[in-house]
Amino acid sequence: MDYKIHGNEVQYLEVNLLKNEKVFGDIKSVVTKDKGIKIHADYHELLDSIIKKDSTQFTEFKNTFDRTRQMIFSVHLCNEIRKLDNKRSYLVDPNRVLCSSHDMETDHDLIHVKDSSIFLYSLGEIQIKQVEADIRLSIDKDALMAMTDSIKIQGEDFKSIVLEGPGHIWLSSHKI
Repeated sequence: MDYKIHGNEVQYLEVNLLKNEKVFGDIKSVVTKDKGIKIHADYHELLDSIIKKDSTQFTEFKNTFDRTRQMIFSVHLCNEIRKLDNKRSYLVDPNRVLCSSHDMETDHDLIHVKDSSIFLYSLGEIQIKQVEADIRLSIDKDALMAMTDSIKIQGEDFKSIVLEGPGHIWLSSHKI
């Protein structure tokens, strides 16, 4: 998937799809799409996704033309977009995903994603923290965006989660 992140203080994501290439994203984050990019979703699911502003429902967008077609993804006042390395495995908060090269189940707080291009977004800054082996951190659940799957969840309550390294975590300075 060819992409470019535009902007400094407010960002948006340009995705260019080759013929038959797919991207998955929340219909509410699509700013524009070229003719030839088909939406593959149940009408009722799309309507549900639009009505439920606080939930993410991933929809498939597929280029059906012979040449490259473009889509623009963004979220109102999106401050930062960051691509995760698609050669690693992650646990990701689906509500922080702008789009992905693979479909994701959104019925869990954190979902396991492997071998996928994932674009996270934040209304604040995205901070990456390295967690050393045998180090435990207690962090605010609302700030956690993603973590490598080598991080272990040691406990959680209503507002916080205890994580143990080694690995990396992605945090947002703006809580949802």
